[in-house]
Order: sequence, then structure tokens, then C-alpha cells
Amino acid sequence: MSLIFDSLPQPKFRYSPAVRMGPFVKTAGMVGLDPQTGALVPGGAGVEFAQILRNLQAL
Repeated sequence: MSLIFDSLPQPKFRYSPAVRMGPFVKTAGMVGLDPQTGALVPGGAGVEFAQILRNLQAL
């Protein structure tokens, strides 16, 4: 079952960023997108990774 989250940036391509599988939530295609703008956050890999973690917390 695909999950829809208004708190996450919308994917730019046709995939679900999260799928519930029993007691688990599987994620895919998580990148450092700013949920307000939908743009990749500037500043390199470390900043992008921090944004990915914030986006995951929004699940």
C-alpha cells in the first residue's frame, strides 16, 4: 500500500516515497528536498543528508 504524506516534498517522478509492508515502512528515492520549495537543499552531501533525516521524521 502506497502512503501519501503532505509533509514531504512531492516526488518529481512517479514513485511512492514510502510503502507500508506489515509492521514496516520501506522508503525509496529519499533525497534532500526542501518540503516548502521542492528544491534540493544547497550545501552539499552533509546538508542533504540532514534534510533527508528531517524528511524521514515527517513520516
